[in-house]
Amino acid sequence: MKQKKRNCCELSRLRLWKKINFEIFMRTLTESSIILTSFLVNRLFYRKMLPPPSDIKKILVVKLDHIGDVLLSTPVIINLRLHYPYAHIAMLVGSWSKQAIERNPYIDEILCYDSPFFRRSGRGSTLKDVMQILRRLKSEWYDLIVELRGDFLTLILAMLRGGRYRLDRSTQRVLKKLGNPPCPPLIKGGEVGLEGEPVHPEHEVEINLDVLKAAGIPITSRQIFFNIPSESQTWAKDFLSELGIDASKPIVAIHPGSPVPLKRWPAKRFAKLADILIKRKMQILFLGVSAEKGLVKEIQAQMHHNSVNIAGRTNLQQLGAVLQNCQLFIGNDSGPMHIAAAVGTRVIGLFGPSSPQRFGPFGDNCTAIRKPPHPPVKGGKSPDCQPCMKEKCRFGEEGCIVEISVEDVINVIRDEK
Repeated sequence: MKQKKRNCCELSRLRLWKKINFEIFMRTLTESSIILTSFLVNRLFYRKMLPPPSDIKKILVVKLDHIGDVLLSTPVIINLRLHYPYAHIAMLVGSWSKQAIERNPYIDEILCYDSPFFRRSGRGSTLKDVMQILRRLKSEWYDLIVELRGDFLTLILAMLRGGRYRLDRSTQRVLKKLGNPPCPPLIKGGEVGLEGEPVHPEHEVEINLDVLKAAGIPITSRQIFFNIPSESQTWAKDFLSELGIDASKPIVAIHPGSPVPLKRWPAKRFAKLADILIKRKMQILFLGVSAEKGLVKEIQAQMHHNSVNIAGRTNLQQLGAVLQNCQLFIGNDSGPMHIAAAVGTRVIGLFGPSSPQRFGPFGDNCTAIRKPPHPPVKGGKSPDCQPCMKEKCRFGEEGCIVEISVEDVINVIRDEK
């Protein structure tokens, strides 16, 4: 009987594993199809040289994915504004990312479209919503479309010739895969201007800026921009005071959550780390979205000292203002990590399956920690399979992020004092 139950459990796990693998395969196939089709559309319909900056009156920037990704695209907006100072710049994003770019002085208009391909919970835009936004975009007849990450709707817009000119990240990715040199500048008399060297050529910031560089648009800024209104700054100071946080003592913000389970460092390690920092006279502030309240409570239940839980109690601007008042942020690869980096807080990002070279916190005051899984295979090489987009890890339920120890984090804090 026990053997029969064991066989049933094994069969259920096998079916689940096959289902997960199939979903990953379909997601990868869909994304690859979008990239290839976008490349072909650009090569067929959008090979004209860009006109002088004065001829570009309306620009649409497309970035449909998540909060951190949208923040890492803001240097593109800044450089577009500097090159096209009089153009109307609109940005198409998912509604979940809208607050990340609200009150950005470089953007004139924010448009929202919840692509089913990028939505992590709930439903995406309905067919009626899709048709309405498509008609709206087509009617605008943009002079320039800069597509940093779209889906089939933005591909349809491109095929319907929804803009006079189009710059496309997918084109650069395909050319790079083919081993071709970057496209020659598509702007008359244009030269690529650089301010300093890229932090890492494969970082998302640089990959996004490559779209402009390939068109000869000067790159004079790599700043990640996140605007914090003055009312949010005032609110944050009052909020922290009401929580009993002493502004004269160091405040450490910890974000233990992530929409992706394999990106989460274990709760018991966050608890141990927080206790150590409290012993060193630091105040601990746990943050996150409403769905992460339970995770924070689980961590606090394992701690020996008091900490503060503000998960679900702030919007993005308020969160940015709170982080501005913190001396250190520690957390997983997520939107709050990128917000902390954008507002100038010192950041320690904890990485497992995602690549810190590509998605790490961006700035001089940022550190990413990642350790490859063990044990090594023959020849001394680690069996590392990062970056990994799977929902189940062959190194165990908690994934390779468990290779990071509490001592690893403490050592980074100590070394960077």
